[in-house]
Amino acid sequence: MQPDLNFNAPNSGGYELWLRQRQSLIAHLTDQLGYPIGRQVEVWLQGGVRLRGNLTVREESIHWSTDHKAVGVELGIGQVYFPISHIESCVRLD
Repeated sequence: MQPDLNFNAPNSGGYELWLRQRQSLIAHLTDQLGYPIGRQVEVWLQGGVRLRGNLTVREESIHWSTDHKAVGVELGIGQVYFPISHIESCVRLD
């Protein structure tokens, strides 16, 4: 059984510490992926779908395996999200 997390405990760093650690893991992950996250891109997906816009990581899709590898990662442009495996081409525009 997991104990409750006390985000309000004095000097615990609580939520801020968790948030910094998560952002660090996501930054490390995006470096590993090799895609231009946060940049203007043109992406071609399977089925001939073309999207243009700012490439983002859908943080809610990331799950960490027991060996600390990210699984289920989705990228997105605007409100359209897609698995990395559906990308046929990704070109940075800026």
